[in-house]
Amino acid sequence: MKWTWFGLFLILFVSFLWVFPALGVRSPAWMGAADGFVLAKARFLGQGLGGWSWNRYWFLGIPGQHIGSPVLPWILSLFPYNDPGSLFRVWRGMVASGVVGVVGAVYAVSLFLVRELSFMSGDQKKARLNASSVDATIPAIFVTFFTILIPSVLVLFPQIFGVLRPLGFPSFLMFSAFYLGEGQGVIGFVFVMMALLLCLMLAKKWEVGKARWLALAVGAMILVDSLSLISFFLWILVLLLAAVVRPTIASGGLVKLFARLLVVTLLGVLMTSLWFTPGFFFTVLRAPSLGGRPFAVVVAGLFRQFFVVIPAILGVVAARKWFRTASPLTVIGIMGLLVYGSLTVAAFTADPDFWQDYSRFGRSLDLAVGMSLTGLIWDRNMGRTLRLWVFAGMLVLGLPFFFKRGIMISEGVAFPETAEYRVGEALSRFMDDDCREVGNCSLRAYVSGSSAFWLNSWFDVAQVRGGGEQGSLNPWWPHGSYQIREGRDAELADLWLKVLGVSYLVVHGEESLEVYHDFRYPSKFDGMEGWEKVWERAGDMIYRRQKRGLAEVADLGILSVLPPEKGDDASGLLGYVEKLGEPAVVRFTGEREVDIAAQVNEGQGVRLAVASSPFWRVGETSMPVSLVRDPMGMIVLRPVRSGILTIKLRYEPWLDVISGIVVSVVALLFVLFRPQFSQRVSLFIERLGGRESELDRSAF
Repeated sequence: MKWTWFGLFLILFVSFLWVFPALGVRSPAWMGAADGFVLAKARFLGQGLGGWSWNRYWFLGIPGQHIGSPVLPWILSLFPYNDPGSLFRVWRGMVASGVVGVVGAVYAVSLFLVRELSFMSGDQKKARLNASSVDATIPAIFVTFFTILIPSVLVLFPQIFGVLRPLGFPSFLMFSAFYLGEGQGVIGFVFVMMALLLCLMLAKKWEVGKARWLALAVGAMILVDSLSLISFFLWILVLLLAAVVRPTIASGGLVKLFARLLVVTLLGVLMTSLWFTPGFFFTVLRAPSLGGRPFAVVVAGLFRQFFVVIPAILGVVAARKWFRTASPLTVIGIMGLLVYGSLTVAAFTADPDFWQDYSRFGRSLDLAVGMSLTGLIWDRNMGRTLRLWVFAGMLVLGLPFFFKRGIMISEGVAFPETAEYRVGEALSRFMDDDCREVGNCSLRAYVSGSSAFWLNSWFDVAQVRGGGEQGSLNPWWPHGSYQIREGRDAELADLWLKVLGVSYLVVHGEESLEVYHDFRYPSKFDGMEGWEKVWERAGDMIYRRQKRGLAEVADLGILSVLPPEKGDDASGLLGYVEKLGEPAVVRFTGEREVDIAAQVNEGQGVRLAVASSPFWRVGETSMPVSLVRDPMGMIVLRPVRSGILTIKLRYEPWLDVISGIVVSVVALLFVLFRPQFSQRVSLFIERLGGRESELDRSAF
C-alpha cells in the first residue's frame, strides 16, 4: 500500500511541476484557442442567459441551456469580471487542476488493471502477491508518464508535427489543455477515466453500489463536458473487445455486461435532463454539430470510420491465444490503440489538412499507446536495469517540452493588442451608437475565425456563429457562413447576409493578425452594394449595411418561397430576399422577451431573423398575430390586418423544462432506489438475443 501512495505522490508532484507555470496567467499563448467560448458561457450565465432563458448572442438565437455543459462556466461566473484577463486567470487555474486530475485518474485506472484484474495466467494467488508489491505501482507510473511526458503519437502526422515542434513536442494532454483551449474537454476526461474505472470494476464483479456511482459519474461527466460522452462510449467498446480476447477481464456474459453498462449509462444521461431537456436532445440529433454537419451524421461517420479497424480486430481475435498470457493492461491498450487509431487514420485520410478534426481523440490515443507499451514491457519480464533505461528515455523525451513549456503555458498575449479584441471593441462601439442615435438596439454581426471564439467573452454583441454548434436551432446558418467565407461571389454573400439578418460584417484580410484568415476572397466585399466600410485597422475591416436591422417588413408571400437547394443557390435566395422590405424596430427587453414595432400594409408581415422555436408566444400586441416558421427557419409575424403593429414576444419553454425535470427526477430515483433495474433489462435483452452460450466469446 505504501508503494501505491508513493506512486500517487510522485505522479501528482511531477504533473504539478509541469503545469505550475500556468497558474496566474491572464491570457492564452495563441488566440486560436477555444478558451473564449467557456469565458463567454460564464458571462452568459452571470447575466442570467442560461437555463430557461433565450440567448440572442449565438446562432441566430438559442435556448439558454443550448450553450452546452453548465458546471464549469457556472463556477467561473461566481468570480468577478474585472478586466479581460481576470476571468481567464481563474479558468487557467481550473484547467491546470484538470490536468493534474487526469494524471491521478489515469494512475488509478492503470493500477486497477495491474493489481485487481488477473495479471497473468497461472497461479492467481502468486500473481496477486506480486501485483500487491512495487511491481504493480511502477507500471501504473509508466502509463501516467507516457500520458503527460512523452510527445504525442500524433507527431507522426506531418501537419501536427509542424505545430508541435516549436512547442517542444508536448503530450496531447498538455497541448490540448494549454494551446488548443480544450480545457473543458480535459476536465471532462477526468470523469471519463473515473467512469472507465467503475466499468472495469463492474466487469470484474457486478455490484449495485458501483453501478449507482457509474450512473452518477456519467451524469457529472455530461454536465462538465457533454462531448466526453463519445470518448466514454468508445472506451466501453474497447473494454468489450478486450473481454473478447482476454476472458478474465470480464466475469459473466458479454451481452449481459454490455446491456447493464448501456442501461446504467442511459440513466446517467437522463439524469441531466434538468439542464439538457428533451428539446435539446431532439435539436442535437438534427442541428449542425461539427463542421456544419448534424450530430447524428457525425456519430454515424464515426461508426463508418470504425469499419477501417475491423480487419485488424479480427486478426487480433484470431491471435487470442497469445492474449491469454498478456496482461489486461496490454490487451486494453492494444484494443484502444486499434479503435482510436483507426478513427484518427480515417479522419486523416478524409481531410489531411484539417488536423483539428483527426486529433480530437488525441488524449485517448496517447493513453492507449502508453498502456500498450507499458504492458508489453512488463509482460516480457524485462529486467530492472532495462526498465530504468526505459524510464530514463521517457524523461529525455520529455525534456524539450519541459524547457519550452513557457511558450505554451506562461507566455500569454496582451488582449487589448489583439485583432480579436480591437474588432470586438469597435463593433460594440458602433452598435452602442446605433442604439443611442436611432434606437436600433438589437443588431447582429457576422464574425469568423478566432474573433468568433473570443467576441462574447468581452462584449455583448450578437453574432451568427458562436460555440457549441450542436445546440443551434436554425439549420441554414452553416451554409450561409461557408459562402460568406469561402465563396467568390459577392452577390451571393450579400444575399446570405440579408437572410441571416446581419448588419455588421467583420472581414480579416491578408495583413490581419487574426489567426485563421478563413476569408478566402476578402476583397470581394469592397464593392458590395448597400454596404459601407466604416472601420479598418491593420488588415481588419468592418462593413455596415445601410438598411440594418434584425427584422424587416416582409411580403407574406415569403412563406411560400421554396428554400434554396444548396448554399450556392443564388436564385433561390433571391426569391426569398426580394420579399424583404424596410427594417422594423426590434429590442430585446429581457432574458425571454423581444419587442417589435413596424408599419404593415395589406399582405405584409414582419420577418424576424431569429431562429424559430415552438416555445415563442405572443404577449401584448396591437392586433391579432400568428407566429409562423418561414422556409429559412426564421420567425414571421402574420397580422390579421394592416396598420401599426407593436408586439411583445415571449420565450416560454415551460413544457420542455417540466418534462426535463420529470425525466431527470425519475432517472435519479431509479439510480438511487432501483439500480437493479439494469440487471432486469440485461436479462430481457439476453432473452431477445439468445442464450449466452450462443453469443459469448466462444463464437469468436
